[in-house]
Formats: sequence, structure tokens, C-alpha cells
Amino acid sequence: MNVNLVGKFATIKALLPLLLATDGAKTVVNVTSAMSHFASMGALGYNLSQLATNRLTEAVAQLYKEQGILAFAVHPGIVATMPPPIGLPEGGRPLAVDDVGLCGAFLVWLVQERRDWLSGRYLSANWDVQELESKREIIVEDDQLKMRMVV
Repeated sequence: MNVNLVGKFATIKALLPLLLATDGAKTVVNVTSAMSHFASMGALGYNLSQLATNRLTEAVAQLYKEQGILAFAVHPGIVATMPPPIGLPEGGRPLAVDDVGLCGAFLVWLVQERRDWLSGRYLSANWDVQELESKREIIVEDDQLKMRMVV
């Protein structure tokens, strides 16, 4: 939790005054994980910290929207790293198929123009960006890609 959540919170808190004083683009990108959607006991602390990261991102986007800040929670994909990605099940190494450059390319796409409609949302670097853009209306209308309890 200290690195995966508290570290992100402290970094945002420290850099926010600088970001607010800057002319031009004001963007916060939090690296999160698809594991934020799972409650598996094996990596429960990690999963919870990533879920909290998603909510932190939503809060930053909402609280600082009027000041022009955009915030995104981005899952970088599943990359074959050593040690294996946290939460990857035993024998799950073949699932790690994403290229190490995928997240960088996704972030370039994400910030190359102002995408207010995606601010405060969970995104995954391995999503098809054209398909994502084609779903813009429904994502905004239904407030999708945010953490919600559905009753």
C-alpha cells in the first residue's frame, strides 16, 4: 500500500501546486492494474491498492476539473517481467503477451490531444483505441470505466 497508493497520493499532493501553476496541459497518469477488479486472496493488498488508485484518479479528476487537470488510471498491459507480474497465477506466464512499448504508445495517444471525456476513468493500454473512441458517447452517457457499486 505504501508504494502503490500512498506513494501516488504523496506525489500528486506534492506536485499539484506546480501543475496548477503551469500553462497548457495539466495531466496526471496513475499506473494501475487490471488486478484492481479482482478480490483474490493471493495478492489482495496489491489488488486493493490498485482499486484505491482508480478511485484516487477519479477524485483528482473531479476535484480539479475546473482548474483544467485531467487524470487517468492506466493499466499498462501484461508484460513478461522478472519477477512475474503481481497477481499472475502460477503457470500464467503465457498470459504476459503485451509488448513492453505498448503502454508508452498508448500514453502518447492518450495525451497527444485533450481527452476530457476519458478523465477520471480506468483505461487499459491493450485496448483498441479506435474502438474506445467509437464508444465515446456511451462511455460518457453511462459514466462507464469508473469504479461503481451496482444495485
